[in-house]
Amino acid sequence: MRKVNNGKAPNGQLILARRIFTALALVLRQQGTALEDIRTLCIDTANRAESDHAGKVRIPLSKDSALLGSALALWFRDSRFLDAVGMPKPLRAYGRSPSVESLLRAADMRRHTKESVRFLTQAGLIVPTRSGKFVPTNRSARIPSTDAYFVEHIAQGVMKLIQTAHFNFTPKGRRQPLLQRAASIRKLPRKHRAAFRDYVAEQGNAFVTNIDDWLEARAIRPNSRRDSQGLQAQSTSAGVYAFAYID
Repeated sequence: MRKVNNGKAPNGQLILARRIFTALALVLRQQGTALEDIRTLCIDTANRAESDHAGKVRIPLSKDSALLGSALALWFRDSRFLDAVGMPKPLRAYGRSPSVESLLRAADMRRHTKESVRFLTQAGLIVPTRSGKFVPTNRSARIPSTDAYFVEHIAQGVMKLIQTAHFNFTPKGRRQPLLQRAASIRKLPRKHRAAFRDYVAEQGNAFVTNIDDWLEARAIRPNSRRDSQGLQAQSTSAGVYAFAYID
């Protein structure tokens, strides 16, 4: 990044931007991305930001892992997909309700539903029963490999973190800040690494599950494409990201 020198101290946004770009470049380099590719990406993304500055960056619905998570959560909650004892009902893969494909539509996935069913199967998020129908392995979607869902999920998480950090320093953000918390130490004894992983997994899963339950209980479930388009202006996206790290 070219050094800015206009006789004035750089403002807070510029300092944050420079640090973010530096951190991302270092991480990408450590993961094997060539320096020339990083330079090219910086230029390409700056050009795209110039042309799309007025638009919102949204995950394509066909690549939104949140919709997969919503579908799996519905499988544990919606009476249409529950058996007599309140457990997820075995569903056929395709076709009219009740099916995995109709479950995805109930979660507002309107396109590429058959491809998403195949992804759920290949990723091991749903497994076949002896009857040939499918049941979920978990109530949430954990992406097992680096694919389109995973890439969009990570990119969206980085973007939302930066947006939240900027928002919390605006006048409105100072009055009603969004959650932005961290807990870390520099010298954790190595013998506690496994215990830390287990403890964070337990606490983090409970936290995210509770938030997910709250959001899903209030989510709009349009019954048709027209409903979905009409309710778009009345709704907003919301959520949390959680992750742990050990250097």
